[in-house]
Amino acid sequence: MNDQNLQLKGGVIIIGSLLWQDNLNNNDEIRKEWRGKHLELENKILAKLPIRYGRFSKSGIYTMVFSTNCERYNRLGTGFIVPFKKNYINNTAELISETQAMSKAEGIGKKFVGGKDSVWASMCILMNKNKLQQDVYRAILTKWSERFEVDGGGKDISEYGFGKEKRSISKKGELQIHWPKSFFPHKQSEIDEIDFLIATSTKPQHSDDDVDRYPLESEIAESVRSDSTRQYFLNNFQNTITTFQDSNVINLLNNH
Repeated sequence: MNDQNLQLKGGVIIIGSLLWQDNLNNNDEIRKEWRGKHLELENKILAKLPIRYGRFSKSGIYTMVFSTNCERYNRLGTGFIVPFKKNYINNTAELISETQAMSKAEGIGKKFVGGKDSVWASMCILMNKNKLQQDVYRAILTKWSERFEVDGGGKDISEYGFGKEKRSISKKGELQIHWPKSFFPHKQSEIDEIDFLIATSTKPQHSDDDVDRYPLESEIAESVRSDSTRQYFLNNFQNTITTFQDSNVINLLNNH
């Protein structure tokens, strides 16, 4: 089908520092500019999301990942659905342009896949199948998966989860979670009006490469104690980006 004049309403899922950190490098304000230019932050919606601390970063802290097991076992956290400033996304070229802008703010450099030597994250799409017509859904997914593949996506899907867990993204670059539910039921209609959401799915990785599981609460607390500069966990918590483990992590920190 012709993908012109689609008039789709889009947005992003934010589960970490894209919400509260202004700079990517030094004082470049890339993230602040991206939020100001592309997002309706004043209309962000708190949502229940299957997220947890799971990736041990180069800076020695655990950062947020999507985990389908959190959905399976009803261990949901909270993050934000944020609509695009642009009223409508008219075609797949505009969709890709918005994704590239988010990718740049994320530090992936306008690509759909992040990492030169080894991939650490992928841009992914979640479509509202209850709202989109099948032909529109297929057209978007075709264009998305083509770009995803060109940038090297889809080859390492097994690394987007641990053990027998269903992986967080598909080979075509779809985020494999249910359409989000608002934390406040009266806001659900605002989420359901959206046709698609863009997100960053990060590969989980334990601090010990030989360990094939998510970090224990004690291990998360240990990384929080060592994070004296970025204060990733604290900034997430203060901005209502939370996980099912947060209260126990905080108790461990307070009792240390």
